[in-house]
Amino acid sequence: NPEAEALFGRSRKELLGGELWQKFPELRGTPFEQNYRQVMAEQAPVEFEACDPRGTKWFEVHAYPSGGGVSAFFRDVTERKRAEDDRLTKGKIESLGTLAGGIAHDLNNILTVISGNIGLAQLEAPVEEKNLLGCLAKASQAAQEAAHMSSQLLTFSKGGSPVKKVVRMSELLAKSAHFSLHGSNLRAEMDIPPDLWPTEVDPTQIEQVINALMINAREAMPSGGTVDISARNVELDDKPGALLPGGRYIKVAIADHGGGVPVGMATKIFDPYFTTKPVSSGLGLSISFSIVKKHGGMLHLEQSSPVGAVFAFYLPAARAEPAVVRTVAGSGLSSTLQRILVMDDEEGIRELTSQLLNTLGYEVTAVTDGVEAVNTYERAMRRGENFQAVILDATIRGGMGGLATISRLRNIDPSVVAIICSGYSDEAALAEFLQYGFRGALPKPFTRRDLADVLQRAVTNSKTDPAFVR
Repeated sequence: NPEAEALFGRSRKELLGGELWQKFPELRGTPFEQNYRQVMAEQAPVEFEACDPRGTKWFEVHAYPSGGGVSAFFRDVTERKRAEDDRLTKGKIESLGTLAGGIAHDLNNILTVISGNIGLAQLEAPVEEKNLLGCLAKASQAAQEAAHMSSQLLTFSKGGSPVKKVVRMSELLAKSAHFSLHGSNLRAEMDIPPDLWPTEVDPTQIEQVINALMINAREAMPSGGTVDISARNVELDDKPGALLPGGRYIKVAIADHGGGVPVGMATKIFDPYFTTKPVSSGLGLSISFSIVKKHGGMLHLEQSSPVGAVFAFYLPAARAEPAVVRTVAGSGLSSTLQRILVMDDEEGIRELTSQLLNTLGYEVTAVTDGVEAVNTYERAMRRGENFQAVILDATIRGGMGGLATISRLRNIDPSVVAIICSGYSDEAALAEFLQYGFRGALPKPFTRRDLADVLQRAVTNSKTDPAFVR
């Protein structure tokens, strides 16, 4: 009938009277042939689902013996199958995300101890021990790369709320391109103006986006070549139906010289698990799309042709300049900041944080949970031995975590200088720490410098905004 003509793309006149397997040789070896032969052999009807040879449409088929052959009714169930596949994919992502988040959290705790102790060893190593210092530097670099991978796991786990700071995109692009192309037969050609506006982003997440696009370029040019990376200041007008609101943006474009993206696949490349490569997870571009969107921007395939593809993403420009943290020689912070309270349920992290703070010139008291932290803080206040800052782990197994603890501490001392610390990069309080009553955020794993910087910023902010109340 006309529906079958449209379905098979063949005319009634062309098919009637013909032999099925000659007209449709692509059906051989498919579930359709298997069920056809079953109906003929058993002379009993069957119901089954099958897709067309191109794999683009799914059908519910009712086949039954008729006139020495087989009659078949087809019902298009493509949309239903697609919805089922989407639900399965979503379920897979959620399950994998839960697993990835737990692994990454524990891994970040371990990496904190590894990175911190490497830092302590670097401080203790004699200057003349060049080989030892070289080995420690390599170990530190490897720990940083492991932390980067852990961050990718966390971003995958729950989308990763960005922990933003103002950065220069030129520096981020140069660093990420070098990392992504290391050991490959590709080189990066950079075209970045010196007056590129700063942007407020989560550097680790944006590095992940750049890395995904660079890997995409590598796979498009297996024989090597040049990846063109450009960045521009753009001002968009506020137009109805526009994909982005009007304003100032940084536009970053990454162009390869491969074979381009096939027309039929251009609308699917940002779908989870969609990939044309046998060893790819199909998650790189979908995660990147999510990351850029969470930053208030947009990632899209800007151009594709047989001579290459151009991916571009837009990020809102920042009015502020990147912060420059100036440290005091010796301790790294003002000598007026002397007593720090640290709360963490992991013994290794309590000991490491205490040691790092000791090297910065502080007296440290470490406790295991929120109840002990509140009691310790209150006793110190009564003795007039106030803590100048408190570092609170967000998640305490079987105890009171950082969010509940800061609430109790602020009832005791509204001007408490508290820093939230977490191995979960998607912890909401890390991204919006001010709204939760904290003065700073410290994602795990962290280094001695990270610790010094976040303390200095927190204390400085407490002095410039003493009436801090949320």
